[in-house]
Amino acid sequence: MTHLRQTLDLAADVIPGYDHDRTLYRHHQLVREYYQIIPYGKEARRVALRTILRAIRTMDNPADLINAAIDELIKQRYELPAFSTLDRLVGRVRTLVYGHLFRGVNARMTPEIQHTIERLLGVQTPLHRSAFSQFKLVPQSPTLSHLKAWQDRLDWLMELGSMEPLLKDIPPAIVKHFAAEARALDTSELQDYTPAKRLTLVACLIHQAQMSTRDDLIEMFLKRMATIQVRAKEALQYARAAQHTTTSQLVETLTDLVETAVEDQEQDDATVGKHLREVLAKRGGQEHVLQQCQEVAASLSDEYHPLMWQFYKSHRRAVFELARSLSIRSTTQDQSLVHALTLILSQENRRSLFLPETLDLSFAPEVWQHLVRVKRRKRTKLVRRQLEVCIFTAVADELKAGDLAVEGSEQFADYRAQLLPWETCEPQVADYCQEIGLPADAHTFVAQLRERLTDVAAQVDAAFPGNKSVEITAKGEPVLKRIKAKAIPASRIALQEALRQHLPDRSVLDILWDTNEDVHWTRHFGPISGSDPKLPYPAERYVATAFAYGSNMGASLCLSMISGTNFESEWGQLFPRRLTMIIRFGGHLTRKKRNQLACANEKGSHLLPAVFIRLRMLQLAPPPLPIVLLV
Repeated sequence: MTHLRQTLDLAADVIPGYDHDRTLYRHHQLVREYYQIIPYGKEARRVALRTILRAIRTMDNPADLINAAIDELIKQRYELPAFSTLDRLVGRVRTLVYGHLFRGVNARMTPEIQHTIERLLGVQTPLHRSAFSQFKLVPQSPTLSHLKAWQDRLDWLMELGSMEPLLKDIPPAIVKHFAAEARALDTSELQDYTPAKRLTLVACLIHQAQMSTRDDLIEMFLKRMATIQVRAKEALQYARAAQHTTTSQLVETLTDLVETAVEDQEQDDATVGKHLREVLAKRGGQEHVLQQCQEVAASLSDEYHPLMWQFYKSHRRAVFELARSLSIRSTTQDQSLVHALTLILSQENRRSLFLPETLDLSFAPEVWQHLVRVKRRKRTKLVRRQLEVCIFTAVADELKAGDLAVEGSEQFADYRAQLLPWETCEPQVADYCQEIGLPADAHTFVAQLRERLTDVAAQVDAAFPGNKSVEITAKGEPVLKRIKAKAIPASRIALQEALRQHLPDRSVLDILWDTNEDVHWTRHFGPISGSDPKLPYPAERYVATAFAYGSNMGASLCLSMISGTNFESEWGQLFPRRLTMIIRFGGHLTRKKRNQLACANEKGSHLLPAVFIRLRMLQLAPPPLPIVLLV
């Protein structure tokens, strides 16, 4: 417009406009024809609708659905409608699709499952709490007692039944969304929903809780096995320090055994064996002497594996119970570890020290194979205790590596099952390759890639003589040199000082509020259902939350600095929504708290002076203004 004004020599007070709407519409049409844009109409609405229906299988956020529709409209050269048009369209589609999903799940539910779910929402008399609250528990530290408690939780969840057949038509992303929405609600709020929606949300929550509990148990198992290894390494260091004393005790034990055997030369074998057992009993028993021998043998080498049993045996029952409750299978063609796990689970109640050699130990490292395989009476046998530790250590390693998968898990599932089938991807290959500029056939793709790599290699070779940061040694190995830091120019320092002098100080709260007015970032703090928040002054509350936690002040310190608090009565209602506290600002800080903040700021504390400079948000509504601090 400035260019037209200058070219036509128009005054500054001349405002451009149209006297008739027909001219405006004609110009609109000319612009569309010039840019080859199709006006938004029924066909564009159908395109947006089909895109949203296709995207809702993998997305649940309304903003993502709107972006998908916008991308498709731009791709097909359609004029974009008003944002409210797409927003209403997405809301309508979500309502229709989710309603259809709710009715489908409700139709597949048997009366027994419906009764089970409704019973979870009822308050139990002894505890005065519903069983639904158990879904909101989080795993604690991976101790042995917590591992057993979480195993009991999985057993309780599995007694509720498998919800997977009921949710087979719902995409995984939507199941997660429904489960998260149900977890954010309490029983009284769920009772306000229609029965179909309430049952579907709780079914998704049960399904997601079963998966997350398996993941938590596997994480605990991995951490416990890692702790056992750490303790074995520490025991090895201790054994090395106490090697002299233990070796002396073993020499004395061996001397007593030999002397007893010499004295009983004329006795029969039964009597000799009885006397030898008595000598071992005086020295602490056979297992104690055997443990001492293993410690000395381990201290003579760097291997800690023989010492893992003494720390594993207290976990044995819990580890076996966990392994039985999980369906573990291999993601590769090597099934040796799965067969070994199946065998050792069948030998849980066996107390013999040795097992016949019927296993393929190719999955185990060489150090474990030497410990597990022993010669007894010219026969090779497997040491049962060492075999158990070896197998569960290998299971932990391969679960972390992804070579083992757990059915019904999320983090430790077979990743191949989570990929889209090739039948779904194949029709989209041509459009995808065209969009990113790659050939769709394999021969042309390889030729183009080889050509690009050859060009890059030629450019690197040509620029290498002048490259002072990399050199190639006599062995042909490239070495990257350390880059010397450049001195900061005096002009940069002067510019920084000038900016510091001329730019005024800004309040952090002012900056947060101004940016929110521009980009509305507080929309991400809304309820998980995607609907508008029902809290009064939600934007002010969210800005205060971001400031309290972003400045490292936290809820407790912020509460201690504010007078006129009144939040105890609302604690019980807001805690299920992950709200820490409600603080009612009376509009002023007490003089004592104001002095505390000022002193803390003078001493270089991390508290920001913006706490008491200006609370701009408080000027937008009459006090007292409730501000909610979210976790």
